Amino acid sequence: MKKRIMVYILTKEGRAYNEKGIQFVLDEMKNEYGIDKDDLIIAEGALYNDAKLLGRQLLENDESYIFVSRVEGVSSLGSEWTKGFGEKLLDSKDLTSWEIANADVTNAFGPHPAT
Repeated sequence: MKKRIMVYILTKEGRAYNEKGIQFVLDEMKNEYGIDKDDLIIAEGALYNDAKLLGRQLLENDESYIFVSRVEGVSSLGSEWTKGFGEKLLDSKDLTSWEIANADVTNAFGPHPAT
């Protein structure tokens, strides 16, 4: 059986995406990374704003992707980025996964292109 790829969705409030949002993620995974929806497991909600929990999960999975909802739009982060991010989450103090991811994305890429 083929191993499925984890896709984590992070929002500031830990909310889940609606059907339109999930479809956006599925389309992005196909268009940007060439990965079909049948190969994915979508993980979302407040649970994943726990930096230690998400950090452990990222280190346990060979290939994971993260979608970060930002005021300006959504940024996707490939598996080459998430490996080091897992370690950073485990070292975090008093910040959520979203806060750390949002800061990293802003530092790495600047404001979202939609602005």
